[in-house]
Amino acid sequence: LIHIEGGLGSQILGAIAFWNLQERVGSDKAKCDLTYFTNTSSTPGLWPYELNRFDLPISDFQKYESKKKSNLLMKKKDFLYHSEINLNYWQSSREKYLGKFYFEKYPVQLEYEALTKLSLSETFGAVHIRRGDYLQVASRIIGIEDYVGILKSLKELIPQNVLIISDSEISPSDRGKLEMTTMRDKNVIYLDQPHLDSFLIHCIMREAEILVTANSTFSFTAGLLGRQGQRVFAPIQFHGGQDSEKYNRTFRDAANFVIWPTR
Repeated sequence: LIHIEGGLGSQILGAIAFWNLQERVGSDKAKCDLTYFTNTSSTPGLWPYELNRFDLPISDFQKYESKKKSNLLMKKKDFLYHSEINLNYWQSSREKYLGKFYFEKYPVQLEYEALTKLSLSETFGAVHIRRGDYLQVASRIIGIEDYVGILKSLKELIPQNVLIISDSEISPSDRGKLEMTTMRDKNVIYLDQPHLDSFLIHCIMREAEILVTANSTFSFTAGLLGRQGQRVFAPIQFHGGQDSEKYNRTFRDAANFVIWPTR
């Protein structure tokens, strides 16, 4: 049983896990749980279903939804616990399913040009700094000093145009730390307004030449599905707390990612 839930990045990973499960055990046995999106109680999921933006309507999964109470009452285990997740898992998943996450380039181009006043054909780098609800729910918070450290080491690789992407506004003091220590001579553009279309922002990150991710499935999946030749740098420590090493190990095995340390 695969639980498909959470924000866009987690939904992508849930869908990939479900398709892999179908291949392994057969479509008649593989089941998914969608109650995060279909729960009609007073506590619905925090995020809406977004895979329809990839022409993957929720009905595609509902036909495989588990109806057994025994399944839904089972203790939920995140798919990242599966021992099969290793380097080959990520490589093969990208090869098999990249086409399922196709997006129309024109709307992304229009959004990019409106936000940056640049052409999407020009090379650019992107840095995702997860904030918003992350500060209350994450098992590990990556501080601005960690970003400063990795950007210092990547300074010669990062293109002239750099997007700083966040789900809440980057404070003036943090902007100063980023710009004065690492990107003084770069054209830095902040896409940190909460109202921005998360789907289009995810697609923009997929088009970056260099992508520095947060410990977030949102930017992790942008790298996993990124354009050919994209170079992705992700934190070595995604999670903290109990069982964190099981999670961290699976993220470290992602194909073509370079890991960077956090304090």
